[in-house]
Amino acid sequence: MDEIIEILRDKLYRAIENGNSEEILKASMDLDIEIVRVMIADSYVARNYRNKNVNYAGRMWK
Repeated sequence: MDEIIEILRDKLYRAIENGNSEEILKASMDLDIEIVRVMIADSYVARNYRNKNVNYAGRMWK
């Protein structure tokens, strides 16, 4: 998942360099959505492990 965030971040940087506001908006929204997905996945895994009395807060894809 970290690779996806890097790709989306690079896409946003390219859009900023091009100066196209529509591309900037789309790239920014894509990046925001992916970051929220990561946050949800992290909280889901942490909650499940906490419920099982295991102290672990890793990401669900690792």
